[in-house]
Amino acid sequence: MLLAQTAVILATGPSLTPEVLAVARRGRELGAWRLYGMNRLWRDVPELDTFLACNKEFVELEWDRGLKQHRAEKWHWDLQTCIRFGLNFIPGKWGDGFPKEPTVIHFGHSSGFQLPQLAYHAGFRRLLLCGYDMRFAADYDGKNHRIGSTPRHYFGEYQDAQLQHWPSQKVRDGVFVELIEQFEKVKRINPEVEIVNCSPGSAMECFPMATLSGLLDEWATS
Repeated sequence: MLLAQTAVILATGPSLTPEVLAVARRGRELGAWRLYGMNRLWRDVPELDTFLACNKEFVELEWDRGLKQHRAEKWHWDLQTCIRFGLNFIPGKWGDGFPKEPTVIHFGHSSGFQLPQLAYHAGFRRLLLCGYDMRFAADYDGKNHRIGSTPRHYFGEYQDAQLQHWPSQKVRDGVFVELIEQFEKVKRINPEVEIVNCSPGSAMECFPMATLSGLLDEWATS
């Protein structure tokens, strides 16, 4: 399998363990794939090729904490944020699926939806999703800012209040239904994209499931 075909998309769900990150980094070192990461991932994966945080507050807070020096290509949809920090600009709009025109992304309320579109626009047609749990604890209550009995992220919770997010619409029994619906539309609208969900225990069942380590073993023996 050619490297140019595959991108690993790293999200921040609790299934993104140190072992999974080690495999992702190893695969990048071997040339099996490129690495795309969002939000907190810049701190833990120095090999990231591309980075996006959809919230302006994240860039503002993390820029002088080391994000500025990270090697990754950094992108955002807000022009003023791009001008201020020297980021690559790609405008956003509301829409379903991944847009065919390479000069725009669809918002989707989420870095987890925006980031794979950058890989798609860069020509990657095989996307391996890690940390896409798409679920919180069953007793999560976004409306009242209650995390629930299990962590929402692989690193716990953001320490900065500005970075805390509390999805409450279309979250049912802890399942992030809204974001799952967005990816179900991608499956219908963008059949040219092969998406594999490498997030153990994920609530998103519309794509084939696999382990990142297993896929790396397949690549190494192909």
